[in-house]
Amino acid sequence: MLESGKKVMSKQSAIFIAIGVLLVGIMTFIGTSVFVRILDIEISGVVVYTEQEVLEASRVSFGDNLLHLNVQTVSQNIRSNLPFVRDVNIERRLPDTLIIDIVESIPIAYVFFTGDVLILDSSGRVLQSGDYDTENLIEVRGLPIRNASRGQQLIPELGAETRFLDLQDILAAFERENLVEQVSYIDVSNIQNIHFGYLDIYRVILGNAGELRQKIYSLRNSIIFLNRNHPGVPGAIDVSDPTAEPVFNRVQDPPVLAPDTTTDGEQYDSEYDYDDLEATDSEDYYDTQETEENEEN
Repeated sequence: MLESGKKVMSKQSAIFIAIGVLLVGIMTFIGTSVFVRILDIEISGVVVYTEQEVLEASRVSFGDNLLHLNVQTVSQNIRSNLPFVRDVNIERRLPDTLIIDIVESIPIAYVFFTGDVLILDSSGRVLQSGDYDTENLIEVRGLPIRNASRGQQLIPELGAETRFLDLQDILAAFERENLVEQVSYIDVSNIQNIHFGYLDIYRVILGNAGELRQKIYSLRNSIIFLNRNHPGVPGAIDVSDPTAEPVFNRVQDPPVLAPDTTTDGEQYDSEYDYDDLEATDSEDYYDTQETEENEEN
């Protein structure tokens, strides 16, 4: 009898526990379904877009369940519909607030493709095509493009992948070092002899895309020196060897930086070819300056 009574009590206890768990589950479901609703949406970081545009692109609505929301889907919705958005950070703040923080891409370059102008960020992602003010942007030359879609990175032609990777590194360095407005174009036709236009009067010979921080440091020192000793004199600044002093070769006329394109969107360099020009007073100013000053004295 005692054993039988224990069995009955065990069964009753199990039933009570099951009912309790079920009730907790029901209450939790009701709580998360009814009470944890989105009543407030905070959007920050927008410059190019408005908060309303971000909200519409997210496809989130007031009253949606905050806990059941798929934040990855919301992030993808925003990025795919708003190409200037580089990154999206989403946070839930209980009981009823959704926070969306936007990081927008900065347009820093443009490239011609199939007769159109594509606006790029530093990663080579297409932000916009068509009508856009390119005055303070960098023209990309020497990169054959196979395909381009808004919101996606350029797809270079087969064999030009390394050019694109080098371009990404250099554009990111220009953005990081705040050089975008000083650079007029960059030519990656030859990855061992990359060059760009600087301050409308200099052609900077970068060589390959390695040691960019040191090369930019050398360029800045060169500009300080030239502004002090040879202001306004156009020429080529060679910083391709990061272990050596940069070399400046001046020419009689400034480079012509007007863009030229063929009908199929391929670019060709319309500026002076410094290799074919006879440079005047070609010298390494950084090695000879002390001698010149002594002669003047």
